[in-house]
Amino acid sequence: MLSSMRFFARPLMEHQIADRFDYLEDDVSRPAYHHLELLDHRNGLLLLRDWVVNPATRQCVPLPPPPPPRAGMEAFLDTRYLVFDPAVSPHYHVFSIPRVSRRTGELTKFTVFSSTTRRWEERSFVRQEGEAATRTTIADINYSPRKHRYAVYWRDALYVHSQDDSIIRITLSTHKYQVIPSPIGRQVTYLESLYLGKSINGVYCALIFNLEERLRIWLLNDDEVRGQTKWVLKNDVSIQPLVGITHQHFGLQNNGLWTLQNTLVEPMAEQKFEWDPDSGIILEAEAKAPIDHFHDDIRTLGFHPYKEILFLWTNCKRVVAYHLNSSKAQDVGKLPVPSIETSFVYTPLLDGEILGK
Repeated sequence: MLSSMRFFARPLMEHQIADRFDYLEDDVSRPAYHHLELLDHRNGLLLLRDWVVNPATRQCVPLPPPPPPRAGMEAFLDTRYLVFDPAVSPHYHVFSIPRVSRRTGELTKFTVFSSTTRRWEERSFVRQEGEAATRTTIADINYSPRKHRYAVYWRDALYVHSQDDSIIRITLSTHKYQVIPSPIGRQVTYLESLYLGKSINGVYCALIFNLEERLRIWLLNDDEVRGQTKWVLKNDVSIQPLVGITHQHFGLQNNGLWTLQNTLVEPMAEQKFEWDPDSGIILEAEAKAPIDHFHDDIRTLGFHPYKEILFLWTNCKRVVAYHLNSSKAQDVGKLPVPSIETSFVYTPLLDGEILGK
């Protein structure tokens, strides 16, 4: 819900991007929660249930209602994902993907909105041939009523985190899909939190094992031509040092580099904000002390788009930047919210017009 949305950023961005959407037109024909539901984001654009929005320029384009679900799919809710890359095209697509189960049979058609045609259309996709594709189809996915699941767009393909924690890769140019197994080979439990994201080298998965107080990060080695995929484990560290941590533990005299804008925290004075490479703590492979407690209070916020950095939220309401290459954790700032259900790293799109009006 946008009513509880918070924008956490450098203070220099405060006057460029706001977390309020008072410029959206009211639609009395649709419920308020429908109107303000944040579904996805891509390269500076946000996808609401009824709008595509650029918060940096305060532009918005309404989405027309999609066609009714086809026979046999009426009882299944859909999840919508945004495809947009301004370096390739100024146009965008919205994919409507039902939350399927084995009962639906083989699903090969998605409803897609195009800003070029301003229409929702049904598009067919076929299974990618290859090593991994011969084992799993969309019909093999087990339904699981879990909370928000993320998607990333990388090199002409939309990667969608499905209900059973497998990843569906949908290639737009070839109209093919492939179901990629979870990096841990099974569905995560309620004590674990799997996050699908994108960074400089492609598609990543981060998994917090709260019971073990560990963080594991994988990079997807994806050979689409041969249909071969492999999750490569990059990091496997203890996050026990982050439990109960405050900015003093990082040797900082201030309250961090970033602040919560337009809500609870006053912006800091304008200055140059850079990470000190000498500050921070190193996360080791093993905990320094036996684990005699349980903390279900560290959350994944998202991956940095241009650096191998994962942002985490700790139980002391601190945001920590974890550097994958050095395994160093650095304090970013205070994020004083009671809990976090959905989060992503937002990259502003400061120019250009949203097409499809």
